[in-house]
Amino acid sequence: MEKANQHASPLSVRLLRLPDVEQLTGLRKSSIYAHMGKESGYGFPVPVRIGARAVAWRESEVLGWISSRAQIKPRGDQ
Repeated sequence: MEKANQHASPLSVRLLRLPDVEQLTGLRKSSIYAHMGKESGYGFPVPVRIGARAVAWRESEVLGWISSRAQIKPRGDQ
């Protein structure tokens, strides 16, 4: 009897380190950290801790954030 796969596919839980997040978003480290959390008004995803001194972002959350930003109209557009 096969045991059902209880884990999500590897693509859905891929973790990105800072250089990859910078490349995807076009933002630099200082902007990424400034935009994190809902308080900032930008709601950039918060990273997950992967080690004592290392963090990474869930790829799905970063791509979702990019998608949500693309749907926002610039100010002044009617």
